[in-house]
Amino acid sequence: MFAGLGTVSDVMPVLYENRKLVRDSLSIARLLYVPAPRTLPTPWGRPDPDGIDVEKSTLLQLLRVEPHHPVFLRAFEGFALLLKAFAQTGKIRDIDSIDEGFYGFYLAPAMNSPRRIGAELEPCFAMFTASGADTMLQNVHAVIRGNERRKELVAQHMQELIDGDQPLAPWVYFSDAYAGMYGLLANRMMELNGHAVVVVNRPSGPGDYVSGSGRAPDWLDIITSLEPRDGLMAIGHQQACGVRIERAELLDSLVTVLSDATRVTMLGVGQDVVQGDLVLGPDADCDAGLDDLQPLFELVRRIESLKPFGHGFAEPVVQIAIEPLGLRVDRIGSEKQHLRLVTRSGLSCLWWNAAEDQYDELNRLVAQASRTEIGTLRFTAKLQLNTFRDDTRVQAVISEQIAGSA
Repeated sequence: MFAGLGTVSDVMPVLYENRKLVRDSLSIARLLYVPAPRTLPTPWGRPDPDGIDVEKSTLLQLLRVEPHHPVFLRAFEGFALLLKAFAQTGKIRDIDSIDEGFYGFYLAPAMNSPRRIGAELEPCFAMFTASGADTMLQNVHAVIRGNERRKELVAQHMQELIDGDQPLAPWVYFSDAYAGMYGLLANRMMELNGHAVVVVNRPSGPGDYVSGSGRAPDWLDIITSLEPRDGLMAIGHQQACGVRIERAELLDSLVTVLSDATRVTMLGVGQDVVQGDLVLGPDADCDAGLDDLQPLFELVRRIESLKPFGHGFAEPVVQIAIEPLGLRVDRIGSEKQHLRLVTRSGLSCLWWNAAEDQYDELNRLVAQASRTEIGTLRFTAKLQLNTFRDDTRVQAVISEQIAGSA
């Protein structure tokens, strides 16, 4: 159970025996899941996660039959309560929510959050070791609250990186954040810039020792790039590593290494590579259209059967080309922070946290398309099945817009 979680948490390749570890871990977690009872005795009643009784989980019922050491039992009970807490916060809605995505996007970041913000690690252990279900559950919620605090601090320090004095940008950034947060900030800046980024502490003099974290796309190996350079060192994964600089005066050399390695690699890769294993839409270079959504059902089901996805075994990337003419753009979410794009064929495309930056521009393009012919909008996206009141449809979750579309 914990080995599979650790495999995802440490971004290990999801290959060979690691695939079995993750699958087995998720299978155990699903045996500890209990669906929330409903407030009404009908399928349409509102789920009440506070009413979840973890003792009704299949695995705990089996374990209670035989004598086991209480420490062993508490580990599984704590995991069941962990799933209850995430259901209470809306992150788990049904058993299908418990997959490698739940591990990678919710559970692992929450467990890692104390060392990101300098908080106490005790709740991460107490949720599996404390005496009493109530205490365990309280510790889970303490960890979840810490993760929410981590998100707030990342947003705050990201803005500081963007607005502050950054003489070595866009390759190296200085931050006053807690050191455990450098990797998260570097990853965000890498996504914004599209190339390798290192975030470090700001030195006070040229002779100061400097350390931080680096993040790079799959096509660049930071560790190998730094190996030939004296005074520069990286330890960890090739694309996610700690970076050490013996003297601050060598930071310019670090910038040179990153920029040169990126330029050489990009020249080798080329700039006209299609971003997508499958391209769907009306354009001449598309593999298939989006007018008939029925064939996509089987495609999505078959992709789901290949899980778990992760580092080294990535989920296929789909590129969708959408015509602005007739496109409906809605703001959704409790704070209207998300977007829902609905095509003329009825494909619903969700774009999380994009409303503030993209809503006005998309509506401008839709209005322009009604007056003159313009190109398609292109996105990378994940296709998934969404079921609401027994009606299952294909929908797309947008990852990013491809530059130059429309």
